[in-house]
Parts: sequence; C-alpha cells; structure tokens
Amino acid sequence: MGDLAVAGRLMVLTDITEHKLAERVLRASEERFRHIFEEAPIGMAVVGLDGRLLQVNKAFCEMLGYDEEELTACTLSSLTHPDDVANDGHLLEQVLEETNSSHKVEKRYLKKNRETLWADLTTTILHNQDGHALYGLVMLENIIERKRAKLLEEERHHVAYELHDGLAQVAASAHQHLQAFASHYRPHSPRARQELERALELAQLSVREARRLIAGLRPTALDDFGLAT
Repeated sequence: MGDLAVAGRLMVLTDITEHKLAERVLRASEERFRHIFEEAPIGMAVVGLDGRLLQVNKAFCEMLGYDEEELTACTLSSLTHPDDVANDGHLLEQVLEETNSSHKVEKRYLKKNRETLWADLTTTILHNQDGHALYGLVMLENIIERKRAKLLEEERHHVAYELHDGLAQVAASAHQHLQAFASHYRPHSPRARQELERALELAQLSVREARRLIAGLRPTALDDFGLAT
C-alpha cells in the first residue's frame, strides 16, 4: 500500500444553543426560588417524604425558636403539638394521593420554649419528570393573633347572649311588672309615689344599660337579639 495522504478534515458541529439557554433559565429559576425561600416572611421548609426537615428558612427558625441545625435534626411530627400528632400520618397520605399534591390545614406546633404556635400549614409535594414524588415544600403562617381574635369574638358573642337571655330579660320583665303595678295602684303619700317613680326609672335604666352592653360586645348581633333601636 502506498502512503496515505490527508486530503481534508471532517468537522462535526452540534448546535447546543438551546441546551445552554435551558441551563441558564434553570439556574435563574433556582436562584429566584432560593431568594424567595430565604427571604420569605412566612416559614418555609423542604421536607423529605419521611417527614424529616431537610432545609428551613430564617422565618421558620424564628417562628419555632430553634436554629437551623436543630431543626434539620427534627421531623415535622416531632415539632407538632401532641394533640395534633395523630393527624400527621393521615395528612401525608392525603397529600400524596391527591392529584394536585397540595393541601392546607390549620394545626398546632410546640415552640422551643414549649409555647403553642397556631399555624396554617400548606404542604406541596414536588415531583420529578416521571411523576415520582421527591420531597415536600411546607409553608407555615403564624395565625396566633387571628386565633386570639376569633376566641375573643366567640367569648364576646357568648357573653352578649347571656346578657340578652339573662340580665336584659329580667330587667325588662321587672320594668313591665312595675309599670303594671303603677297603673293599678297609686300610692297616697308623696314619698311612696316618689319611690315608685324612682323604681320605674331604675328598671328602665337597667334595660337601657343591658342593651348598651350587648351593643358594645356584639354590635352585629343586635338584630338577632331583637334589641336594635
């Protein structure tokens, strides 16, 4: 065989512009998520399918009073209030089974100082391209002030009903009986007439005061009580 001479070169070029663009978009998306995760005003955490906390943000730490290292050694259930622990397993099963893989529930947690934290828990399961669950993203929103306001409103409502069905009814009945008595019996002495008139005034004042208290406790319920003026 004779010597082989190089007649030319063959170059193969593959256009990877689209691939590089996809990588840049993915990196930008991951960076945005990281920024949102770290700076979010609500508690956020990445949770394994076994319930173990894999990553937590600053707000999550502040809400529960633990540092990041302590929390990533915990499971979400271990932070849950004892009265709500039984629901955790059912909640995870429900989230995994639902097609939208997201669920919101109100529940209690125990802070490091053993105080109770009421929170809205939103859990979202993230999947890979094949549809297999990878991990969960949980968001905690502190609702303790909302719970306090609700409990206060319920107490005010209860007291208003008690006033209406108790004190207000007694005062109104006493006033009616005194009016009936005064219409059938007119005392002869000026002193007796003054005392009767004073008793009528006090009874009427008691009715007005009961109405005022009810209005202050539960203004929106006046129509229900039949005491609107």
